[in-house]
Amino acid sequence: MEFKGCLKAWPLSTPVNFSSLEVYQNDGEGNSTLISDYAVYEGDTLLDKTNLKYTETGTHTLTIKKDTYSKTLSLQIVTPTMEAENIKLSSDAAAGDSYLEKVVVGANDPSTFGVTNAANKAALSSAIGYVGDVKENQVLKFHLYNEEASKKDLLISLASSIYQKTDGSVWHPLEIEEIEANKCFTIKFNDKEVAIDSSTLKGKATSAFTFDIYQNWNLVDLGELDFLSGDNVLALTCISTYHTKAHPVTDTGDARGIGPNIDCLMAL
Repeated sequence: MEFKGCLKAWPLSTPVNFSSLEVYQNDGEGNSTLISDYAVYEGDTLLDKTNLKYTETGTHTLTIKKDTYSKTLSLQIVTPTMEAENIKLSSDAAAGDSYLEKVVVGANDPSTFGVTNAANKAALSSAIGYVGDVKENQVLKFHLYNEEASKKDLLISLASSIYQKTDGSVWHPLEIEEIEANKCFTIKFNDKEVAIDSSTLKGKATSAFTFDIYQNWNLVDLGELDFLSGDNVLALTCISTYHTKAHPVTDTGDARGIGPNIDCLMAL
């Protein structure tokens, strides 16, 4: 049995999304098969792999099991370094703040962005809020304060947000398409380009509309980065080329290019 996907850490109080972990079962002859009917245990306790939420930080040793096969992994539950909804004007940020820089532009400018934090929409995110519907041409600048120069792994929690089906009501998707993170953003950290792999953000299907379809969170690991003492800037430029009908087939609505929702960043 082997794993693929980023699941070494997870934000506190956010349901753990095991769909970001690909589990392969080996047949002993060099062949492996992607499986989904595996179980997740912590010690002897069977866990709910679709809605597992930890309320305290710490490291957990989990065991993935299928028939006679098993393998352990270590999952670190951490407090996010920064919540994406912490949006401020640069002039409003105090020394030592970590924040997402607010862009002041015209109401219809594609660089405008805001926060989704209504209780029924954001209850599944790490701090009851996230930046949603990130559109093409937006540039989001995350300011991360660091006490002293050091190397840290930086992970970002994203969720797919491209509508695939509707129930006949505008803006009521029944499924979210899978999208690849490296086709959504170009990234710079302290003005240096950061390579991003083709980490897939899993879609989610449902028979009836629920807000959690927007919050199928997955972690994308940006790798080890050189943090400076003081302010560090992670700049995400949305280059999404994905377009899909956002309205029912019977509607003449326009096609929209929509990037992933953004929940939080974690520096480890």
